[in-house]
Amino acid sequence: MDSRAIRCLNENITTFSSSVRMPVVLGTELAEGLKEQSPGTKIILVSAFADEPLRSAARSLGIPLLSKPFTTETFLDLVERTGAVKSQ
Repeated sequence: MDSRAIRCLNENITTFSSSVRMPVVLGTELAEGLKEQSPGTKIILVSAFADEPLRSAARSLGIPLLSKPFTTETFLDLVERTGAVKSQ
């Protein structure tokens, strides 16, 4: 895994969302590194290609995986359910 991506992240991040399939690093690898560096950060992964191996990898990390396309409401609902924000 390319650890440069993890080093670029600030420890004060409370919520992080990433695509799973990227050119240099998989989102699951990035999420795993972020969980180690900042265990309190809420993470959401998104993918247009959410096959079972990806879903299994996300589940094993305890991270929700949202399939594209999705609505803004669906994304915000998931952000709220992760505990990243409090409902009003």
